[in-house]
Amino acid sequence: MRRYSEWMELERPEEEPMPGDWKKMEDFEKLLLFRALRPDRMSNALSTFVKSVIGARYVTSKPFNLEESFKDSAPGRA
Repeated sequence: MRRYSEWMELERPEEEPMPGDWKKMEDFEKLLLFRALRPDRMSNALSTFVKSVIGARYVTSKPFNLEESFKDSAPGRA
């Protein structure tokens, strides 16, 4: 029980292995556990889930390019 309590109080528990037999849980089950026990970490846990299931490119944004954005917003551009 102590290891579980320590894990729950970590700053980023979604990046650490779960204690005991909980580490054998499927990724989606872990996500449900985060939803129930650490809703404050849900968005990070969801990003970790998406990275592991379909890839990091679905959670990584391209850097904003102000120059390209300005060109796209110029009049006469279709």
